[in-house]
Amino acid sequence: MRTKTLYRCDAQKIDISRFPNFHITGSITGMKKLYYGKNALLVRCG
Repeated sequence: MRTKTLYRCDAQKIDISRFPNFHITGSITGMKKLYYGKNALLVRCG
């Protein structure tokens, strides 16, 4: 799975609240398989 690092100051610029976000304990892979598709950009918080 591809990951990107996004710093807090940059997050405010691009308004990451538009993207689905999950706690660090959540399964991003599972959410992509079940709901969003493999090319979706999801945000992991924490």
